Amino acid sequence: MKKGLTDREKKPAADSPVTGLEDTIIHRAAAEKSRNKALAQHLRKTGQIASLSAEVSSVIEDFSSLSNRIARSLGTGKKALDKVNAETEAAVEFSGPMPESSQDVFQKVLGIMNALEYMSDLFGEHARSFTEILDDTNRAARVHSETQKSADELAKLAETGDSLIGSIENIAELLDVAGLNAALEAERSGEHSAGLSVIARRIQKTAADFEKTAGDFSNLVTDVKTRSGGAVEKIKALGDRIRTISVMTKGVKNAYDDLRADFTEICNRAVGLSDRANDAFPLNGDFSPGSETLLECSRRASALVDKAVLALETRESVFTAALRQSDSISSAASRLASGDNLIAALDDIINATDDFMGIAEETEDEQEAAVSILGDTAREMENMERSTEATGEILTVMARGAVDILDVSNNMNKKLDDIRKTIDNSGTALHGIAKELELLCTENRAFDQELRAFGLSIQQMVFFSGTLGTFSAKVDSISLYGELEITRTGQYESGFSAMAERLESYAVTISETVNAISGFSGSLGRKILDIASRGDDVNWDITSGMIEGILEDTTDIIDHELPAALENTSSIVTAAQKQVRHLDKIRERAKDINASSEAAANMVQEALKLASEQMSILKRAFETGEKLQARADELYPVEEE
Repeated sequence: MKKGLTDREKKPAADSPVTGLEDTIIHRAAAEKSRNKALAQHLRKTGQIASLSAEVSSVIEDFSSLSNRIARSLGTGKKALDKVNAETEAAVEFSGPMPESSQDVFQKVLGIMNALEYMSDLFGEHARSFTEILDDTNRAARVHSETQKSADELAKLAETGDSLIGSIENIAELLDVAGLNAALEAERSGEHSAGLSVIARRIQKTAADFEKTAGDFSNLVTDVKTRSGGAVEKIKALGDRIRTISVMTKGVKNAYDDLRADFTEICNRAVGLSDRANDAFPLNGDFSPGSETLLECSRRASALVDKAVLALETRESVFTAALRQSDSISSAASRLASGDNLIAALDDIINATDDFMGIAEETEDEQEAAVSILGDTAREMENMERSTEATGEILTVMARGAVDILDVSNNMNKKLDDIRKTIDNSGTALHGIAKELELLCTENRAFDQELRAFGLSIQQMVFFSGTLGTFSAKVDSISLYGELEITRTGQYESGFSAMAERLESYAVTISETVNAISGFSGSLGRKILDIASRGDDVNWDITSGMIEGILEDTTDIIDHELPAALENTSSIVTAAQKQVRHLDKIRERAKDINASSEAAANMVQEALKLASEQMSILKRAFETGEKLQARADELYPVEEE
């Protein structure tokens, strides 16, 4: 068996050729391995640089794309703001001055309230006058009711005069018969006829006189009956007229009471009308200050947009340099990846990245300025929005107030027209009352004259009773003379004796009739006095004067006060109608302004959002640039064999 190698045999000597070659091979293998590792790292970092370079290009593209969108948004927003400015300027010119101011409306409302207060006070006085007239007519009606009873009793009493007429006519007939009988007896008496003839003629003359007096008394009683019947009818007519006046007066008083309530209602409405005038109409009739505030906001926002556009344009000029540096980085990264002049490529990358970072920093400053301006613009747009909302709310309140005023003033106008009709009707009723009072006064005077004439008739009846009383004495004296003549001539058995006795009874009958007539005339006189004493104690002339005064006031109200109030309410209705139409047009313009300002605000908000996104992109650019610098520093310098 072969022996194994010794240690020397196993390990060549140091200066052995074999040993040196082995070391070289080992060293070279290690170096190759290290070089391969370095190359791998180099390639990996070169790839990273290429990737980062591509990312820088992508960031730049994103930034540029957003810049274009921002420019479009701001352009659209600027156009919308220009439209807002134009529309607001037109609104300012259109909105002021208004057709009416609240002061104008106040003056008209004040005129209405003054007229209503005057009419209400006047109608209050009239209502008190009507109360007095009603009290008088009611009292007069009660008195006339009692007077009517007395007049009815007077008429019934007058009817009893027929029996007295019958009695007197009967006596007259008896006396006439007695005269004829006396003449016949005188013819038969022969030598004694002279005295008896005288007595017969006395009887005949007394009978004729009595008959004439009886006829006059009959006429007088007939006249009393007629007058008593007329008095009954006149008193009834007076009572009916008083009741008519009372009913008519009560109707007018009720109408006037309703009118006073209407006046109170209208006054309350007028107060509400003046309150709503502050809402519906500007104090000085000019609404333009509100529009001018909106216009100022719009102009400030427009100026800020111009400023933002200028800032973005300045930033864009700076950003163009960043774009060129990005292109340089991409070109150097390509050379680096191809292995063409690596040191020069790394130098270009490092230098371009340094420039890019500096430009990005400058761009960030400009971007922050642009974002700040856009933020101010957005806040100004918010102010515009608030101003527009406030203006819209004011317009809404004004429109609501104008509609309320239109409704209230229309109702007032209708109510005043109803009042005018009521007053017209009341005026007609007042003329009727005045006519009735005139007739009542005339009939009262006529009735007073009738009562005086009635009193004269009663006095004549008393006179006739006295005259009839003389006939009783005459007949009695004739009877006595006849008895004496019979005694002288001895004609006791003749017809004269019986005639004398009858004449005595006639004298008694006449005396009794005279007493009855005296009682009759006394009763009539007392009834007349009772009727006369039942005067209604109302001075109807004063009442007529009160009605005439009320008629004058009513005429003044119809001719002046009501037309003035109606003119004012009609004027307010016209003003409210104009205001409603005017406000509708302003509100339409406000809607257009609001739509344009909302569009502008949306564009500004979009630009602000995009600009904020650009800030994030700039941050990415910084981060990518820093990574790019780090990778380039790691590759520089590169070892070469």
